[in-house]
Amino acid sequence: MKIELTPPESVKRADHESASDIVKLDKDDIVQLDSQVDAFVSTILQNSPDADKFKDSTDNIHNIGAEAIRNAAEISGRMLERPMNSTESGLFDDTSPVARALINLRQIVESLDPSSFDNLFLPK
Repeated sequence: MKIELTPPESVKRADHESASDIVKLDKDDIVQLDSQVDAFVSTILQNSPDADKFKDSTDNIHNIGAEAIRNAAEISGRMLERPMNSTESGLFDDTSPVARALINLRQIVESLDPSSFDNLFLPK
């Protein structure tokens, strides 16, 4: 069995006018978002990078979407944990290149897991 993969077309860059039509926001939401952006920028500009307020603001921005990223990673992990032997044949047969590549990827990811190493800060 030969598998031929064709990549999808590249995503085209949306111009400013069409981008505003993709996600519709209420005017009240736009006003609220603008005020949050103004408050964030003001906090960043008015505080030293060593200040707690600066750190808190940057941490808040950093954490936006963190839960969605964790959820996606958990789904990916569950997909890789699915026993390859549970599918009898075909694309995920244990002799298929796709199955071997997924198993290899899983082994690489597990080998890079920092929790599996001793203290990384100790000199070698």
